[in-house]
Amino acid sequence: DLICQSGDEIVFVEVKTRKTETFGYPEESVTRKKFSHIAQSGEFYLQQTHQSDISWRIDVVAIQFHPGSEPEIIHFPAVRL
Repeated sequence: DLICQSGDEIVFVEVKTRKTETFGYPEESVTRKKFSHIAQSGEFYLQQTHQSDISWRIDVVAIQFHPGSEPEIIHFPAVRL
């Protein structure tokens, strides 16, 4: 969803949201298959932008909406599956 930079590191950020907990927490929707796709896309991006030698990671940002209150935002840095 996002490509960011933190210091000398490229960060690929997957953002997941939920309005209810009916289908679980937002971060639970990042499966091994989805994670693998993000990693492959990240590697492709780095190759295409001639940055293959740069350090990179995958973060997940989970946003849970709660009726009548502020959304809960949780950042999971350097996710590994």
